[in-house]
Amino acid sequence: MRQVEIAFAVSSSVAFVGLRYGRRSVRGRRGVVLFLRRFGYQGSMQVVTFAVANTIGSAWRLVTLDDAAIAPVGADSSARLAFGIGERLVRIAIAVGKGVLASFKWITGVMWGVVALQALMVAPNWRRLVEDGTLDRYVKIYASIMERRIPWAYFEPSLSGAFAVLGTAAAFAFVGLLVLMAALLALFPLFGIVMVASSSADALKKAEGEKKQTLLDVWRLPSMVSEISKRSRETFAARLVVVSVATRIWKETVSAFASMAAGAIIDLSDPTENLLWELAELERRCDGRFILIGEYSRIAGWADGISADEHPLSARLTELLGDRDVLAYTTDRKGMRRFARALYGILLEHDRSSRA
Repeated sequence: MRQVEIAFAVSSSVAFVGLRYGRRSVRGRRGVVLFLRRFGYQGSMQVVTFAVANTIGSAWRLVTLDDAAIAPVGADSSARLAFGIGERLVRIAIAVGKGVLASFKWITGVMWGVVALQALMVAPNWRRLVEDGTLDRYVKIYASIMERRIPWAYFEPSLSGAFAVLGTAAAFAFVGLLVLMAALLALFPLFGIVMVASSSADALKKAEGEKKQTLLDVWRLPSMVSEISKRSRETFAARLVVVSVATRIWKETVSAFASMAAGAIIDLSDPTENLLWELAELERRCDGRFILIGEYSRIAGWADGISADEHPLSARLTELLGDRDVLAYTTDRKGMRRFARALYGILLEHDRSSRA
């Protein structure tokens, strides 16, 4: 008993330290990265989602505005799988425990109901129970069960036969109760670990539920930005949060998230007036902390001196870009893997520069 108490104290202490400090070391200094692209454009959606799932999602949490074309990305799939299996096992264990308790209760109740019915059948001539051997049958059935032997010889369509079947079932249910109690005692020293697992499972569920947000009024914007920033530092958080935002407050939303974000990613593949405004806004609010990306087939001409006649916004876009580098991507499998690794490296370099 002394060893169990010591094990419980140690596991509880380890659980507390793990919850308070262990998660910090695991998650590091995670930050939010704003992802801007033209609504409906599939290329950047595809490659950035791939990068979130395979490289950058472990260290950064992305936020993008919604146009019903991009799917949110929840917590890591391996974590969802592990805790999903664990949760199902816990549910099965709880269901089994409740089933054993309920079955023992009902079986014993029905069993003694059979005994009462047998007594009523001979009332008030109670001596008959002894004279015709009925009482002796019940005693032998009970003795057989107590000696851990199944009374097969008494299994028949009669009240005593029903008592024999029910008594056997009650004995098995009682053994199940003993096993359940032994399992609970065996898990008692692991209470701390169970507490951590339960807390992580709850956090995982919350992360899955918060990967999709809706913003219709500007007054809710500050609280949403603050909450997403706070959640991004959790061990289990959505890796790509999609915010469905009302068109009338689109600019305010971009400005608020750009001011909060540790960095930003903006896709230049299809220049629009909105994209030029977003680029200028990032220059003001995320200077030196945003990454330019573009589909290779669309931006390759810039290096050859694309003329203003080929795209009405190219001259203004070139002026805004200056000498900044643009990370090109392709949507084939090999290209997406290369892009994911490169994007991770650039974000890591920006993070190191910001800490220096």
